Amino acid sequence: MRCYRRWFGMAFGLVGLVMSPALSDEQAAPTAGETIVLKGKIFGPYTVNRANPDIGSTYELSGSGQIQPLGQSRGTGSFRTPGNVAVGHAEGTLTLTDQQGSVTLTLVGPDQRGLAPPPDHFTYTITGGTGTFQGAKGSGNVALEILLPGPTPRGGGPGPVLTFTLNFGPETGERIVLKGKIFGPYTVNRTNPDIGSTYELSGSGQIQPLGQSRGTGSFR
Repeated sequence: MRCYRRWFGMAFGLVGLVMSPALSDEQAAPTAGETIVLKGKIFGPYTVNRANPDIGSTYELSGSGQIQPLGQSRGTGSFRTPGNVAVGHAEGTLTLTDQQGSVTLTLVGPDQRGLAPPPDHFTYTITGGTGTFQGAKGSGNVALEILLPGPTPRGGGPGPVLTFTLNFGPETGERIVLKGKIFGPYTVNRTNPDIGSTYELSGSGQIQPLGQSRGTGSFR
C-alpha cells in the first residue's frame, strides 16, 4: 500500500492581500438607516451582582471579537435575570463599538421561571447607532454561553476569571457564504488505482461566518 502525507490549503470565497484601507463591496459600511445583520462572536469576562435576589441577578459583560459588518469590535453591556416572580425573562442592553462607530442593542430572553439562571439565547433589536452606523436597524438571535466559576483555590488565592461568549449566528435555514482558508496535512491512499486515489484532509483556519474552524473530510 502506498500512502503519502502532505499539506493542503483550501480557500472559500475571494482571498487576497489588502494593500489599502479601502473595503470590498461586500465589506462596505452600511448607509444610514440600513438594516444590518450581525454575525460573529464576542468573548470576555463578566461579573455578577446578586445583592437583591428578589429583583434578579445583574450580569455585567465586557469583551471583544469579530462582528460583521463592524469588524474587530468591543462589546459592553449588562442584563438582569428574572427575580422572585412566577414567570419572567432576562433583559438588558449591549453596545458594539469599532473604529467606524457603534450599534446599541436591546436583549430580551425567553420566558423563564423566577430566579432562573441566565438563558442560553436572547432576541436582539438594534435601537441606535453612531458614526457609520447611525440610524442602523435590525434584529435577530444571539446565543449566550456563560462559564460558571469553579472552586476557589486553596490558600486564599484569586478565584477563576468568569467568562462569557455571545454568538451572533445565522438564522435557522438562512443561506450563508463561506469565506476564508483551511490549511493542514493530508494523506493519499492509492491501494487500488482502478478506483482512483483517496485524499484524507484534516486542517484548521478562519472561516466566516463560523470563526476559527476545524475541517475534516476526504475526496476520491
